[in-house]
Amino acid sequence: QAAYAFIKRVVKHFGEPSVLTTDKAPALLCAFKKLKNNGF
Repeated sequence: QAAYAFIKRVVKHFGEPSVLTTDKAPALLCAFKKLKNNGF
């Protein structure tokens, strides 16, 4: 939940990222899938 809320705020503020660097944490991958499914 926290990763999803953070990424959603970042995308709203800065727009869609062209490059994304993560540590491949499961929470981040889940959050990105959820954002993609919700149209962000």
